[in-house]
Order: sequence, then C-alpha cells, then structure tokens
Amino acid sequence: MKSNAEGSEKKPKVFEVRKCGECGAIEGEKSKNHESIITLARMNDNENRGEKLVCQVCIKSEIKNHKRNINNKVMEKLRSYITVLFGMFVFILITSSYVIAQPGLPGNPDQAPIDGGLGLLAAAGGAYAFKKLRSKEK
Repeated sequence: MKSNAEGSEKKPKVFEVRKCGECGAIEGEKSKNHESIITLARMNDNENRGEKLVCQVCIKSEIKNHKRNINNKVMEKLRSYITVLFGMFVFILITSSYVIAQPGLPGNPDQAPIDGGLGLLAAAGGAYAFKKLRSKEK
C-alpha cells in the first residue's frame, strides 16, 4: 500500500471553464442578449472535422445559416433548370418554322366533267336496278 508520504496525494479538483467555440460565452453565466443562463452543447465542426462546444444562441444561428444555405442551393438548381428549359423553348420556337415548313394549301380543284362515259355508266346502273326490281315482282 502506498502512503500519503510517497506521493499519492490527491489533487484538488479544478473546475474547467468551458467557453462557446463561436462567441466565447462562458457556461453558467447570464447571456448578454437574453436573460438566461448559458448552457453549452456539442456540435459537429465541419471546418475541423470534429466537435465543438456551442451555446444556444450560436446553435440557433447555425441552424438558420444551414437552412439558408440549403435554400440557396435549391434556388441555384431551380435557376439552372429554368434556364435550360427557357433555352430549349426558344430553340424550339425558332426552329419550329423550319421543321414544319410545308407547301401552302392547294387551290380550288378543277371540276370533273360528268358527260360521255360516266353518264352512260350511270344510265346502265339505273337500268340494271330497274330490271332487278321488275324480276322480283314477278
């Protein structure tokens, strides 16, 4: 067993002062902006790829910035899609007159003469129909 004389003396506990990694606020003190006591929470630090201690106010601002960044990315994609669609619309509008280029409508057709052979054919058809009707009556 080691005795106290051999160097196994207990060191007094020293409280570590924890500060916000963003604004430097000290945990346990009153907030300057809000009359509340500052508490710290661990948050991912994307710059250093680790964790950092952050107070509530800084967490809220980080969340707002994150949402703003996401909204900006969505708007950039939307702008690029709209630009592409507008370009395609203009291209189709310009080239459609060349693609659908057809000759104009034809003029009035010439009238077919109903005389000679066509007239004889109509008369023969009528005579044949008359003959068939008479044969059925008998």
